Amino acid sequence: MTTNNRETISEIFILNPELRKEFKIEVISSSAKTKANKSHENSRAAKAFAIDIAVKSWNEEPHETITAMVDYVQKQLINDGQKKYSPITIRRWINELAPPDIRKGGRPKRK
Repeated sequence: MTTNNRETISEIFILNPELRKEFKIEVISSSAKTKANKSHENSRAAKAFAIDIAVKSWNEEPHETITAMVDYVQKQLINDGQKKYSPITIRRWINELAPPDIRKGGRPKRK
């Protein structure tokens, strides 16, 4: 926006206070949307990172429990500089990726 446009907008606002209110509301809502979009992008990146870690780890050690994997993924996310996500959130992200014998639940078999 050039200075000429700013001057014109400010003149309109001085003449019409209702427009001033609408503009303030629009500016506030657009900045809130920007923050929300950035938050969603960070969350999507963390989810992709968590899924990648879980897949690689389960390929190396297929008998690892979901709970143990959630703890491991959470530590890796924190080490990577991501915010701390709850274990329930991480479990939702990686639950479908677990090997079938791990996903069935129940008490583990005796060795």
